[in-house]
Amino acid sequence: WIGQLPNHTFELIDYLEQDVEIIYWGALMSSNEYLLDPGDPLPSIAKRSIQYMWNSVRLQENIADITRRFGIDGIVTINPWGCRNLQGLNHTIRQYSIAHDLKVLTLDADYMDESNYAFSHVKNRIDAFLDVLQ
Repeated sequence: WIGQLPNHTFELIDYLEQDVEIIYWGALMSSNEYLLDPGDPLPSIAKRSIQYMWNSVRLQENIADITRRFGIDGIVTINPWGCRNLQGLNHTIRQYSIAHDLKVLTLDADYMDESNYAFSHVKNRIDAFLDVLQ
């Protein structure tokens, strides 16, 4: 799972976890693995910020690391309405997935307006993705 976790749609997670094990990539990004130095915080904050994923090369390196370490078969990205960063990086995620024979599913979500979400529509896409994984 790449991207933000859905705040009002945890039924997505519950439904997916019936068939597959989910690895939450955001928590495993190299920037999040870098410990801050409380004694000298500014340089460590700067280094962590530079390592953050909003760079296509670092994003691919991070995805390669996680997919290798955990044996990932497919990637689900959440494309939150209004998040230009993740929307911009979805192309990189797709290119990486194609080059490394990973299946990818992009789900659209609007975290601010729950009326823009219907589980039945997302469920159909998830079912098709799970069929492709098997």
